[in-house]
Amino acid sequence: MVTAIARSGRRVGVVRLLLWVLAGAFAAARGAEPGRLLFVVPWGDGPGQLGFRAAPEQEPLCVQAWCLGPDRTFIFLDPVARLLKAFDSQGRSLGAWGAGVRGTSVTCDAQGTAFVLDGSEIVRVGRRGHPQAHASLPAAVPEGYGQGLRMGAHGRDVLELTDRGSLLYKVSRGGVRACASDRASGPGARPHIERGRAAFRGPGRNVDLGTNVGTVLPAGTDAAGDEYFEVERARPGPAWCLEVWILPADGEAPVRVVDTGPCDDVAILYRRIAVAGDGTIYRVRLTGAGLEVHRFAGVRGNS
Repeated sequence: MVTAIARSGRRVGVVRLLLWVLAGAFAAARGAEPGRLLFVVPWGDGPGQLGFRAAPEQEPLCVQAWCLGPDRTFIFLDPVARLLKAFDSQGRSLGAWGAGVRGTSVTCDAQGTAFVLDGSEIVRVGRRGHPQAHASLPAAVPEGYGQGLRMGAHGRDVLELTDRGSLLYKVSRGGVRACASDRASGPGARPHIERGRAAFRGPGRNVDLGTNVGTVLPAGTDAAGDEYFEVERARPGPAWCLEVWILPADGEAPVRVVDTGPCDDVAILYRRIAVAGDGTIYRVRLTGAGLEVHRFAGVRGNS
C-alpha cells in the first residue's frame, strides 16, 4: 500500500514537472516571458549615477553604448561625464574610469579591458586607465551603424565590427582586415539577417518575419556558438516591441526566443540587448527615472 502511494506520488510529481516545463516553453514561444528587473541606475552626476542632459526639440544625451563585463558586470559609456562606469548585477557602483572617452559602441575582454568605437577610431581603455589608440578603420562608421563592436569568438585578441548582421572588419595585432559585406553568400557561409529585411537569410534557413519589421541588429553569441539578434516588430497601434531571435549553431531553423517588451526608450540606444555565454539575455531600457536592466531566461532554461 505504501509502495503504491509512493509510486502514485512520483507519477503526479513527474506530470506536474512536465506541465510546468511545457507551460514555460509555450510562454517563451509566445513571447510571454516577463523577465525580471535587476536594477535601476538613476540619472544624475553623482557617484552611482549616469549622466542625462535634455535639450529642446532634440534627443536627450545619455547612455548610448554598453556591454557585459567580466563576472556579470555591466559597463556603460556615459557621454555626459565622458567616463566608463561599471555596476554589478545588483546595481552597485564599481567605479568609473577612462576620462575623456567617447563613442557609439563598446565591448570588453575577459580581463576587463574596454574597446570603444568612435568614428573611424577604436580606443583601448584598461581598468582604471585612460583611453589609448588601438586601431584605425579605413573609413569612419556612420553614427548609429557600428553597434556591433565585439570580441572575436575564436580569440581574445581579435575585435569584430558588425552591422546589419554582416561582418565589416576584423581587428587584430596584424592590422585591420575588411570582410565581405554579405556573409550569406558563398558555400558554407554563415546565415545572417539584414536591417529592414523581412526574413532571416541563409542556405535552407529562411524564416519569414512578415512585413511589420523594423531594425534587426546582432545582439551576441553564446558559448555554444548560437547567434542572437534583436528585432523590432510593429504591434497593432503605435507601439513597437523588441524581440530576441536566435540562429542555432547546429543548423536548425531560426526561432524567436522572447518578446522583451515595448520599444519605448526616452533616447537613442544603439544596443539594447546583450547575451551572456550561458544564453542569459539582458535588456537595457531608458526611462524618465533612469536606466533599467532586465534579465530574461535563455533557451537553455537559465534565469
